[in-house]
This record gives sequence, structure tokens and C-alpha cells, in this order.
Amino acid sequence: MRQLRQSIAAAVAVSIVAAGCGADLPDEGEGRSPIAYTQRARLVDVEFIPFVSTELWIVGLAERPGDPHLYGIAQQGQVVRVDPPTPDQVADGRLDEVQLDVVLDLTDQVGAGGEEGLIGLAFDPTGTFAYVHYSRASDYHSVISEFEVAGDGSLVAASERELFVVEQFAQAHNGGQLLFGPDGYLYLSFGDGSAVTDTARQALDYASPLGKILRIDPRPNGDAAYSIPPDNPAVAFDGADPRIWARGLRNPYSFSFDSLTGDLWVADVGQGTWEEINYAPAVDG
Repeated sequence: MRQLRQSIAAAVAVSIVAAGCGADLPDEGEGRSPIAYTQRARLVDVEFIPFVSTELWIVGLAERPGDPHLYGIAQQGQVVRVDPPTPDQVADGRLDEVQLDVVLDLTDQVGAGGEEGLIGLAFDPTGTFAYVHYSRASDYHSVISEFEVAGDGSLVAASERELFVVEQFAQAHNGGQLLFGPDGYLYLSFGDGSAVTDTARQALDYASPLGKILRIDPRPNGDAAYSIPPDNPAVAFDGADPRIWARGLRNPYSFSFDSLTGDLWVADVGQGTWEEINYAPAVDG
């Protein structure tokens, strides 16, 4: 692992972790996402965390179960482990003493810039596997890969196992978030793939993974790269991508599960005037 020199600033993070959800697809003619809309809001815990501010373009943070460290997602292609600051370091404002270690470096295979690069990271519930979403340097298509996590918390670069690739048509609206739900499945967000406006209507196309949240089992039995949960709503539609869990999204760059209810909240990037928050209530059973 490579240690970085850095400056640290205080930042605010909101952490929302899970408990069980699902949603039904609309009728074919509705042209709507299965995500429902609501004005309801909930109180969540907010805490101050150390944040990298110089050498790396940090676009997200991830937690590994049973690990006190935070893992920063650097757009250039690195995953950075951040030591938790001591109470004295926080009290005295000595956050520049917090150690950062690069635990995975994919810069040679990641195309970074604009809205692309290494843009997603999630650890499985056991903490033994990590999943990343990155833009492939050769063509900027989105790659979803798995890495083994070593005992020291580093990600084993040589263990990369590619799950699938999503073809991108523009260097924007690629989405990025990965997150394990309370059901143990991996949820993945993809934007509509357009530069500005989804004129191709990819987000409503059941055959396309773009403009969607997908849901898979990344560790299936047998030789398959992954498997499809049998209760995915798109499974019932002929010709649909069976990975689809929600559709009709523009660029769902981030989402999170409510730790109290299991509800899913999705931040969908707007265009000129409006940003959008979508809400998908948990479904019992």
C-alpha cells in the first residue's frame, strides 16, 4: 500500500444503511419508473469525517463491514483507506496527521475526466469482496468488477473478476453508485448515457440498462459471472434486461437505504433548473 501526503479538511457526511426493499414495475404504457414520488423526509445521523482535499479527486466514500476505516473513491482510479482520526486530533485540529493509504490503484485502466473514472465502490456484507464501477480507458464503457479484500484491508488488484460491461454513448450520465441492499443483493445505478438530454429514450427502454438501477447477485453458484434475483420486476417482461429494478432515471449518481425503514432514496441529477429525489418504499417480505 502506498501512503499519500495530503491535507485534510472537515466535511459533513450523511450515512444511511439498509433494511429490505423492492418495487413493482408499472404497466407498459405508463412510462414511469417503479420508483414512487413523495415529499416525506426522515431524520438521519450526520457526523464530521476527515476528507481528502488535494492529491485525489474524491467522488465518494464507502464503509467496509467490521472495519473502522473509511474508503475514499478517487476518480483517477484509486481506492484510498483513511485512518479514523483520534479524539485528540479532532479536538486540536490536527487532521493533517490522519494517514491515507492507496489500497487499490487502477489508474492505468481507468479513463477519468468529466463524469467518468472510478465512480463507485461497495463492500459485500462479509467485507471480503469489493465491487467497483469504473470507466474503461480504451473506450469509456462502464466496467463492473469484483476484487478480493486482503486481511490488511487492501484490495488485491490481481484478483479482478469482471462481472459485466455497459456500453456508453457519451462521456456523461454514467451513474456510478453501487450498494448492497438489506436483501444481500448488489444494486447499481446507471445514467441514461446521454450528453445532455435522453433523446434516444434509453431510460424508458426495458432492453437497455441505461437510465436504470440494476439488481444482481454478484456471487452466484456455478460458473456464471453473476445471477439475476428471481423477483426482479423486469424478469416478467419479454425482451427486458432482467437486471432492471427501476427505470426512467436521468443520472442516478447516488442512492442510499434508510437504516430505520429500509426505504430507498435516489438522488437523480437534473438539467437546468430542477434536481430530483426519488423514493422507493420498502416492501415487506
